Amino acid sequence: SMRARSSNPPGAGGSVKKLSIKPLSIKPSLPADFELVTWQKLQAAVRAVHEKRPVESSLEELYRAVEDLCTHKMAAGTYARLQEECERHTERSLRALVAGVSDMSAFLVAMHGVWSDHCQQSLVIRSIFLYLDRTYPLQTPGVRSLWDMGLQHFRACLLALPDVLGKTVSGLLLQVQRERQGEQVDRSLLHHLVRMLSALQIYTERFEGALLERTGAFYAAEAARLLGSSTVGDYLRHAEARLLEEAGRVQAYLHSSTRKPLLAAVFLDELE
Repeated sequence: SMRARSSNPPGAGGSVKKLSIKPLSIKPSLPADFELVTWQKLQAAVRAVHEKRPVESSLEELYRAVEDLCTHKMAAGTYARLQEECERHTERSLRALVAGVSDMSAFLVAMHGVWSDHCQQSLVIRSIFLYLDRTYPLQTPGVRSLWDMGLQHFRACLLALPDVLGKTVSGLLLQVQRERQGEQVDRSLLHHLVRMLSALQIYTERFEGALLERTGAFYAAEAARLLGSSTVGDYLRHAEARLLEEAGRVQAYLHSSTRKPLLAAVFLDELE
């Protein structure tokens, strides 16, 4: 018969030593240049995003770098540096439009390009600085989220460049006038630019008043021209068609708040 094997491993009879880890009496100190070196890595990534180049570091590595800065109470400095970097880029992009294109339609396309890039790049930069965005603005009164900070400096740069803002507004007004005169316009482009003005909170202040003024003048001139050569019935049918056109314009690319005053401007001038 076979012998029963012992279930105890050899040497199991001895006592097991417990491994004890003593806490460090001194916390490991950060390298003196930790903040600067970490920021330089992040700055290189931000510049790559702005210049549409591949980012060398992984998103995870950059996220951890931001988390490290915030954990070591360097959030305020990081936020300020990021803000300065983004402001510089926005100002450069908008200034380039001043000397860029003279043709009005091409200018509107270029303006939309700058705005579209700003929005896409802001999302990428926010994903890198997500830890900062989810902590520092929430804990600090008066500090905007990274998205709102981007909107605020884009707005400030645009208001500081009256040539660019003026050309954007007059370009939009010209497109509306062309469409009223029966020409084809790029409604999608107008929609995006109107949304830009609205997001920057300058639609009402800088665009809507001028649009309503132009609308009143356009339809007053049209009414004066048509009333002399049309029957009342024909004229009323024409006015009704114009009202439907303007309602369609609001739906396609103008802000919904413009609907009531816009239709009133048509109605008053066409039907007086």
